[in-house]
Amino acid sequence: MLRCIYYILVLKGLFLGSGSVLQIFNGLYDSAEIYLCRPHDKYDPRLGQLNSMEKLEYFIDSIAKLKKISKNDFPGYIKLVDSLIRMRFYYGLQNYRFSENYLANLAGKLIWYDMGAKVLPDDILKGRKAFCSQSSIVFQEFLRRKGFQVRSVFLSNHFCTEVLINGRWQFHDVSYKPQLKSLVNLSTEDLLANPKYLEQAYLYTFAEGFRDNLQGTFTPENISYGEINAFAAPRMAIFHKVTGFLSWWGWLVFLGMAGVVKIIMKKN
Repeated sequence: MLRCIYYILVLKGLFLGSGSVLQIFNGLYDSAEIYLCRPHDKYDPRLGQLNSMEKLEYFIDSIAKLKKISKNDFPGYIKLVDSLIRMRFYYGLQNYRFSENYLANLAGKLIWYDMGAKVLPDDILKGRKAFCSQSSIVFQEFLRRKGFQVRSVFLSNHFCTEVLINGRWQFHDVSYKPQLKSLVNLSTEDLLANPKYLEQAYLYTFAEGFRDNLQGTFTPENISYGEINAFAAPRMAIFHKVTGFLSWWGWLVFLGMAGVVKIIMKKN
């Protein structure tokens, strides 16, 4: 029995080890990301250097200091965060590359497509593009760290955010990038009650299909809300943390366990 367990652990260790080696070599020859921005998708490639939550926080706080925007000026500070995260990404689904997390990459290709899509904020920031859920996850994570209350807004085939400011929920869409301007203090409920505000806000969005079906999308039956300050994809985050660790160090864990079993076998 122990001998069988030993060989199983060795095989798993060798399998994960071969994947880790391929992951390293793939990273050495990985091609640069090619990006194609849609019209009105306000993206600034210079912000790509903000590749972690720590760097993003430092940069935004530095800009706030230069513009003399106090963190106690909640509407002004959140508007700044919104505008910079809009420019940080262009629209597109960002999946794990083989060189980043080969287990999640293969799971996304062979099992379920969503398993390969990034949900961890620091991992999302390593790329240039982001789906609506991904840019919203970064936006929400940033504001949670600053002590704000946020919640997800789930629409039909879209994902947005509300932030609680001075006792009122405020709607934000950092992905489709509507021009809210004077409408920045409106909640999702306000937009539902005033269709003309919706048309004005999304007039120049790059997502033409979404814009053309606003009235069908922004209806009470098509909108739901997440729990306050809840992470949008907790199970997938755990999956990506586990596969991320196993992609790099799984071979060491299993071969180490095999070594322990071998010692026990010798004693017996």
